[in-house]
Amino acid sequence: MIKTHPAVTDALVVGIPDERFGQRVTAVVATRATLDEVVPDLDEYLKERLAGYKRPRVIVRVEEVRRGPNGKPDYKWARQVVLASQTGVGAPT
Repeated sequence: MIKTHPAVTDALVVGIPDERFGQRVTAVVATRATLDEVVPDLDEYLKERLAGYKRPRVIVRVEEVRRGPNGKPDYKWARQVVLASQTGVGAPT
């Protein structure tokens, strides 16, 4: 659903650890604009299309979403990017 937004070029949604709920929905997105420009519109866009528990609580922007040679998403990399963005430790390249 996130990838249907006009400003998003690619996206992955992953669960990251959350003390209260077990996991928190998080998105790693590649966008045509800066994240500050996209997030308010993206949040409204998703509110109209997804139930609250399915919407990402955290959105991390990347230049490019990493995928394998066969086109499959690299979820391990996406989780590492999200966790690195929250801890301030460098993200994997």
